[in-house]
Amino acid sequence: MANTKFSIIIPTYNYAHFLPRALDSILGQQGNDYDVTIINDGSTDDTEAVVQPFLQQHHGKLNYIYQENRGPSAARNRGVAETTGQYMIFVDADDRLLENALAVFRTYLAACPESDMVFGAYYSVYESGHKKLRKPPILSRNAFINFKKYIQGKFVISNGSMVIRRSIFDRLQYPEAARNNEHYVMDGQMLALFQCATVPEPVLEVYTHDSRLRQDIKSIEQAGLSIVDLLFNRALLPDKFMSLRNIFLSRLLLSRFRSYFQAGLYGQANDFYIQAIKARPMNISRISYLRKFLKSSWRYFSKGQPVKD
Repeated sequence: MANTKFSIIIPTYNYAHFLPRALDSILGQQGNDYDVTIINDGSTDDTEAVVQPFLQQHHGKLNYIYQENRGPSAARNRGVAETTGQYMIFVDADDRLLENALAVFRTYLAACPESDMVFGAYYSVYESGHKKLRKPPILSRNAFINFKKYIQGKFVISNGSMVIRRSIFDRLQYPEAARNNEHYVMDGQMLALFQCATVPEPVLEVYTHDSRLRQDIKSIEQAGLSIVDLLFNRALLPDKFMSLRNIFLSRLLLSRFRSYFQAGLYGQANDFYIQAIKARPMNISRISYLRKFLKSSWRYFSKGQPVKD
């Protein structure tokens, strides 16, 4: 493919029914300064058949690559290796770029070409059809402050809402050892090590549904807590960042607690909650989690732990 300004990567695994929406939103962007690459990460559905009409219609702009299943990080890294754009955008197969997304990024990068990573607002779209706007913060000039706010959960970055300079991947890669919450590693390290910025305009719609990988208990079990060590890599992050490790660990444990509670796995949920309190005792003051823990404990001891499939 010819060198382009933007290379848009779509990693996908068994999301054939979502792909047309994502592809229409991307291939409908104005301009000739982008190409699109689908990385089929070992799908067993009809992904290839769904993609074929798009390949025929957009020959030269759309590329399709199949690989054995290796997880979303490996698919994104493969996309980097197979493309040539100066900037990378990773759009999940079940999401949709807004029609002005590339125009927003073009305008910002023309005015501030020194930025290495830029992310914008996005909409969460629920199955009911309700939309909620997720606004990005105004970042500090201090990378430590930005990193701390990110790992505290003060703001969220969605994959398709950001553009990343290719040269970042000379130093960083998505962690292929992790198949859940892998974005924390890449996003956190970019905030800590590179010049990052935000734009206020929304550029993406993120669709929530039960099959999203981050809601998959099996993927959470596979990931364990390795994501903490991957993010707090002493070979990459300055020493002062290590002081924030327990903040992130406790947040991750609370997230695990919530996921297991929602899945009805109360005994395991309670274990994660207790670990979160041990990692950071002040979490006991978070009333919403305490209420869930009390409810989970009552359900566990009164009804017993359900058998997991």
